[in-house]
Amino acid sequence: MKKVYNLIVAVSIVIGVISCDNEASLEFKHADKEQVINCVNANNTLLNEALYQFEQDITNAYDPESQLVNKAYANFLYVGFSGEAEYERLATPHTLAIRKELVKAGIIKDGGFKSNLAYSNISCILKNIEDPQLALMIEALVDSNTMDPKLFSTRMRNFGRKASKSRYTALYVALDTYYQQLTMTELPIQESNE
Repeated sequence: MKKVYNLIVAVSIVIGVISCDNEASLEFKHADKEQVINCVNANNTLLNEALYQFEQDITNAYDPESQLVNKAYANFLYVGFSGEAEYERLATPHTLAIRKELVKAGIIKDGGFKSNLAYSNISCILKNIEDPQLALMIEALVDSNTMDPKLFSTRMRNFGRKASKSRYTALYVALDTYYQQLTMTELPIQESNE
């Protein structure tokens, strides 16, 4: 009986250590901000962290003086959707850590510069996109296996004005034009990004 008890205690300790390692692998720097993404059965903390870090990164790169998020979106959207943004200038080590967690969570698949989102794992985000025509277009492209963010480079140019109110669409932009573009390998990060 004592052996069984010791085995149970040992297994519990191992599970506890593994759980702590998984939770501690990402520091949530934006946890104090309003949690605007709320999906059932989703890692909402990670999704909100991804959104806020994306907005911080593009604001620091595209509007460092006035720090206006809408202006940063306006400057990022075309190059982001076309895949021509200077990701090494935008991303910080924290951004890459978020990207890694998004892959672990099954939200983004590794590889390529095409849309690599696991759309079945983010159906809540797509269902909550504030523009029903955009949501319908994304759904149709995903269903036909032809989804590519480049198809939206012109259509999304003016989204920056709506970004502060259309939070699910903003998260879609962050996931499909930013995080999915970053690689898991060595991306040269400039020290000034943090």
